[in-house]
Parts: sequence; structure tokens; C-alpha cells
Amino acid sequence: MGPNDNNPAWLIFDVNRGASSSLSALVSPTLQLCSTFWLRATNVFFSLANMYLIYNILKKLQNPLLDENGLKVVLSTLALSSFPVLYFFTFLYYTDAGSIFMVLLMYLFNLRGNHLTAAAFGLGAILFRQTNVIWVVFVTCLVVRKELISWLREVYEKKSDGVLFSDLSDWELLKLCVKILFKFATTKPNRDNLIALIVKIVKQVWGYVAVGVMFIGFIVVNGGIVVGDRSQHTACLNFPQIFYFLVMANFFALFHLTSPSKIWQFLKFCWEKKLLSFLS
Repeated sequence: MGPNDNNPAWLIFDVNRGASSSLSALVSPTLQLCSTFWLRATNVFFSLANMYLIYNILKKLQNPLLDENGLKVVLSTLALSSFPVLYFFTFLYYTDAGSIFMVLLMYLFNLRGNHLTAAAFGLGAILFRQTNVIWVVFVTCLVVRKELISWLREVYEKKSDGVLFSDLSDWELLKLCVKILFKFATTKPNRDNLIALIVKIVKQVWGYVAVGVMFIGFIVVNGGIVVGDRSQHTACLNFPQIFYFLVMANFFALFHLTSPSKIWQFLKFCWEKKLLSFLS
């Protein structure tokens, strides 16, 4: 890969180099902010910012009653931000740290309900890495799920028999929604309620949809998702990556997977499903 390749990494490099040169000229011509040291320091900044974003996301997701002093959030932040796959790119000039920075910003603003800003950072994430479009789809689905649960609570407040819709799995929620939506589509008053739901969801997700439409336009114009040397980015099944992931995930989840309750559940499953356990 060279500077003539039409690759986002080089685009980001050129933007960063231009910004560093301009800042260096304004602050001090002898500072040389465009040197290797300062360019690599960009990723150090991203990594520190990622730590801050992870902390805020965990605070948003964590039940404060389960972590009154905040120690669990702090330790989880340190563990995630120092994860080897991310940490070892901290001191190199590469797109990993910046890509994760944009994805985390998108997710944080999504959790806070600021979906237009989240969509903008989603676009930034795709400019770092085209495959980040899957995270834009992910946060869009989170918004739709949240709105569907809110709507179900309003519509079935007296008929839910104590069911907590937020505790339903995604598949159970989908089946329930399809059943209810089909019923609502057959009568006029309920149909109006259904249209109001659709309008409400569209208002929340239109920014993400716009990013998705732009990405599809990019694929059509570009003739594919790959930018740059396509011979080096062919789509294929990379089985070694599966084993790398399994080793890494099992190593770091060792104490969680080997807790006494988990071991007991596993042995109980093996006893109840003898044939399946044998075949496995």
C-alpha cells in the first residue's frame, strides 16, 4: 500500500499531516508536529479518549445499585481499554484506535438519545473503516427495539400479565411484535396507532438510515466495499481468526466460565442431554 492508493487510511494520514503541519506553523515552526513521534501520539490521544468513553458508556449501562462506589466500572474500564488487541495499536500510527473512538462516540450518543449526533459519528466511523457500517446497523436496531418495548408497554399495559418486555429475548420480542402488528393492521383505530409508531421510529432513526443510504451509494459507485488494492482485500473465510478469537475470549473469560455455578450447570446439562453431549 502506498500513498497513491485510494485508501481511507491514507486520507486520514493526509488530513492529520496537514493539520499537524498547520498547527506546527502556528505554534512553533521548530516543533515539527508532523514527525513520526507526534503522528503516533495521535493514537495515544485516541486511546486515552477511548478509556474515557468506555467509562461513560459503562456508567450509563451499569445499575448504580450494584456498584455504589463505582469500583466495578473503573476496573471494567481499565480491563477493556487495555485489551491486547486494542492496546498494542496505541503506539502505532494506524486506524484501529480512531475507528473505535468513533464507534464508541456513536454508541454513547445513541444511549443518551442524541441520534442525529450519533449518526454523524457513525459516518465518521465508516470513513475510518468501511466495515463499521455494521455498528451503525446495530445502534439502529437498538433504537427500534427500545421504541417497540415502549410501545408494547403502552398498548399492553393492562394485558401483559406482569410480563417484562425488556426481559424478552430479541427473537421473542420479534415474534410478539409481528403477532401484534398483524392484529393492529386489520382494524382502523389500531392501524392509526401503528402508523404513529412507525412515524415515531422513523423520526428516531432517519439519521442512521441516511448514513446507510450513503454507504449503499458508495458501494454502487465504487463497485464494491473495498477501497485501494482489491487483490489484498478479497472476501474469504478466515478460519484461523476463529481460533484466535476462541483462545483470546476463553482466556480472558476463564474465571467467569469456570465459576462453581457454571460448572454445575454444564454438568447438569451433560447429564440431561447425554446423547447431545456425547456427539459434541
